[in-house]
Amino acid sequence: LGFSGTPSSLLPLEMGACIHSMGDDAKMLRTLTNPAVVTSRMLPADWDVPGVLQLLAEMQPPVSALIDCGALVTGMNNREVAAYLLHRLPPQMEGVVFLEAGG
Repeated sequence: LGFSGTPSSLLPLEMGACIHSMGDDAKMLRTLTNPAVVTSRMLPADWDVPGVLQLLAEMQPPVSALIDCGALVTGMNNREVAAYLLHRLPPQMEGVVFLEAGG
């Protein structure tokens, strides 16, 4: 899971309204700070978007989701990010799914 998180209720219209339950934020924080679930890396001072995507593509074990709700990945739309990753992910990853603006 790649997560650069800023809380948001923005979802594609087809998915309906985002409903937060009491304790959701605490559960998310507990999961995202659990070393058995998540690892972290410091990015170099001169990081760029292709470098971050390449890092994600090469991670072991492979990441299974990139959730960039904090808009770390800029200058590329979701389709471009998916295409970039598709050609760099390990062979066992057979595809990439992305959400497109406007459905």
